[in-house]
Amino acid sequence: MTSSLKDNYWNDNFTTGTKISNEWNHLFIDFECCGVNRVAGTTNDFDHTSWCTTNGSCQATASQIPKTCCKGFTEYDYQNAHPDCHSSVSPGYYYDKKEVIKERIQFDSFSEDILREGLRVILVMGSCSCLSLLGTCVIGICLKKTTSKPNNGSTAHGCLQKIFIF
Repeated sequence: MTSSLKDNYWNDNFTTGTKISNEWNHLFIDFECCGVNRVAGTTNDFDHTSWCTTNGSCQATASQIPKTCCKGFTEYDYQNAHPDCHSSVSPGYYYDKKEVIKERIQFDSFSEDILREGLRVILVMGSCSCLSLLGTCVIGICLKKTTSKPNNGSTAHGCLQKIFIF
């Protein structure tokens, strides 16, 4: 995740960045987080992004974290974020949830694993039930044939041998 942020985060706005960069900004606003790891000050996950090394307000030292990390803003008004948030990185102004993206991805992955295993158990149990039902029907048919003609010398075992070609 950190490498994706590093390689794909170009700008802290929704108009000049790449599609992936824009999605990162949406992620920060929607999940109320900032970066992959918790921001603990001016040294953070954004230091090695193109936004800080090549272009953008971080590279120009006007911002240390994206404005999209600032609390209480949406994609429509994030540009009005207070400088204490994005420039000074003052606690209380920016989202500081601890590793919310990692936790969400791990939870989703865990949920998928549980769902997959649950479906596997249901399929196995369903298959066993179908085979049991089929076996019961075959035995019932053979018993019915042998009891309906008691003097013909046939047995349920003989009937099963004919059905399953033993």
